[in-house]
Amino acid sequence: MDRIGRYKIVRELGRGAMGVVYHAIDPNIGRPVAIKTIRLSDVANGEEQKRLRERLFREARSAGMLSHPGIVTIYDVEEQDGLAYIAMEYVDGPTLDQVLSGPGPIAPEGMFSILAQTAAALDYAHQKSIVHRDIKPANIMIAADGMAKIADFGIAKITTSEQFTMTGSIVGTPHYMSPEQVQGQPVDGRSDQFSLAVIAYEMLTGEKPYTGEHLTTVVYKIVAEEPVAPHRINPSLTGAIENVIRKGLSKKPDQRYHTCGEFVDALEKACAATRNWKSMPRGGSLNEPTVSDAAPRSVVTLPPAHRPRRSGDATTTAERAVKRKSGFVPFLLAILMAAALLMLIGWQAMPWLNPRRQPQSGPAGEDKKAEQALPQTPANPADAKPSAMPPASAEAANPPPAAPSPETKPAEHNRRPTPNPPNRNRRKSPPPKQCVKNP
Repeated sequence: MDRIGRYKIVRELGRGAMGVVYHAIDPNIGRPVAIKTIRLSDVANGEEQKRLRERLFREARSAGMLSHPGIVTIYDVEEQDGLAYIAMEYVDGPTLDQVLSGPGPIAPEGMFSILAQTAAALDYAHQKSIVHRDIKPANIMIAADGMAKIADFGIAKITTSEQFTMTGSIVGTPHYMSPEQVQGQPVDGRSDQFSLAVIAYEMLTGEKPYTGEHLTTVVYKIVAEEPVAPHRINPSLTGAIENVIRKGLSKKPDQRYHTCGEFVDALEKACAATRNWKSMPRGGSLNEPTVSDAAPRSVVTLPPAHRPRRSGDATTTAERAVKRKSGFVPFLLAILMAAALLMLIGWQAMPWLNPRRQPQSGPAGEDKKAEQALPQTPANPADAKPSAMPPASAEAANPPPAAPSPETKPAEHNRRPTPNPPNRNRRKSPPPKQCVKNP
């Protein structure tokens, strides 16, 4: 086959359960594309074939509306001689399945780069009400620049739903399907989150959480059994990491994280809080992908890690910047506290720094005036009565003491009394000049 529609076939990339994938060129603009074919002729019932064709075109067009760097873009969808084909973006790089099949474990930086990019692309599609339904390592492409891209958006919903009706059994393996999906129940974005958690489990332990010799056994484990605890396979994993994985693999969708991004962020934080954790290489591939590469598998070198530009990443970058500046904050607080302490000490030391400055009024001044007035206060209450006449010259020269001691009281009895003391009180007031006489 040289051409499919207007596209010129370059080579065959791989074969799957429902068709073949080709590397082709769009001659109109010279753009390389990947052509995925789906054999509608395999459906014997004409009405069923027509219904499948309509659904395929409708879902492919819906997925073609998605424009995200982490999603393989769908360019065109057509049909030729009973062969439906979809032209999509060509990614020159390995799949995640090839990377995990290498001899060594995936590096932590590369692991979280792929998980974060895949989660960001899935959350974007879920906001558009589009669910992938077939998230697995074979459908995650790694470009040469490290970008992770999800393939088969739109057509995965058709192929997985028809796997049961075409042959009566599941084509491929359901290792990455959610419990609600294998039971034929309605699914939403949390179904893709379950599949992403299965991939994370495999990256950390090297094993799939649900395995079995028969497909029915795998389906039963997905629906009814809990997976083996990750630390039993990889002892370097702690309970915090297991809790995140267990929540992402919850049987009920409402018990999982709200978004795929929340799941990856929680897992990255749990791993960051665990010392000396490590991932393990794949112990043996039980996955039979829908699309397998024709070229022989070899050691694949993972491109440099690339982190998606998400709002959560901006927050993480800000938190890291705060941590880098955390040493400066205590130093600045210490300087401010020292300056405040010096100001307090200086304010309290002001009275001692200016000793000559005396208060003009206050309790101390009033006490001083009271002390000056004490000697003029007579000790005898009888002498406290106001007198209009000045005292005699002898008494004026020697006024009685303010507070005579007990020993002086006998001397007062021997003192010669003043003649006619009552007449002094009855005499008329002296002239003003005598009143102002200073004794």
